[in-house]
Amino acid sequence: MTINKEQLINSDIIKREYKGHKIQQRMIDGYINISPFLKITGKDFDDYLGNLMHQDMIQIVCRKENIKQEDLIQNWDSERYKDIPKELDGIWVYPFHAYNVGFWLGQEEMHFIFYCINDWLKDKEFIESQEKDMGEA
Repeated sequence: MTINKEQLINSDIIKREYKGHKIQQRMIDGYINISPFLKITGKDFDDYLGNLMHQDMIQIVCRKENIKQEDLIQNWDSERYKDIPKELDGIWVYPFHAYNVGFWLGQEEMHFIFYCINDWLKDKEFIESQEKDMGEA
């Protein structure tokens, strides 16, 4: 299934709270907005991107998941792109790459990101089974 930008912008957002910060995850594709984690940990995402080990991991995920690098990590900025609502500003990361980012952020963050992705996968599986059942009825 190909998802266009309008679908991403209008996707239902799963909202969770972590250490007093709102964590967003798109229901349609599982991407997680990691910007609040950066604020919590005081880390700069450019440091992550500049690390050769992480660059290698980005290439591996892109190759294995058949996804372009610019789609793996999406930097949404409503100041720059007028069609993006301000509440969706941030760095959105592909769910199966978010594990690696979580590891870099810290053990507690990695655990929370793991929980988010696992929870999303369960919800997604349930929704897809319901849609399949409705289609057969």
